[in-house]
Amino acid sequence: MSVSFYGYNKTTQAFSSEEFNCSNLNASGLLDLLGIQVGEAFEERCCGSMSAEDFLGRVLIAQAINPADEGLPTYKMTGAEAGNHSGLLGSLLGGLAQAEAEGEAGPSIWFGGRSAGYYDERLAWSRELADEVISLGEGWSICWA
Repeated sequence: MSVSFYGYNKTTQAFSSEEFNCSNLNASGLLDLLGIQVGEAFEERCCGSMSAEDFLGRVLIAQAINPADEGLPTYKMTGAEAGNHSGLLGSLLGGLAQAEAEGEAGPSIWFGGRSAGYYDERLAWSRELADEVISLGEGWSICWA
């Protein structure tokens, strides 16, 4: 699953030529960097819109105050680690923790890493998107879904 970031004009129902996608997990991290916290549930957070000017302001602030993205190595989650999560992830992984507690080997889950500079690149793309949408004039907004 992924989240697309794009420009949209509600009046003309037109889309911008600039757009980009992130995996659900990385989109959630990007929205955190931009200070966009619509709701706690992933479904609430990863679908929304705002003016291109507001979005650009958030991008510029994120680029100014966040250190360079060092990336994240690939890692393995065991049952014991899975039991520490709440919400949807916790309910999906709860069986891992239970199996391990009962002495069973149980499955493990591998999470893919994130290359160094990933968020730096996505912030640059966000800025390009906002710049294009602003240049298109009135009636445009930045959307993600």
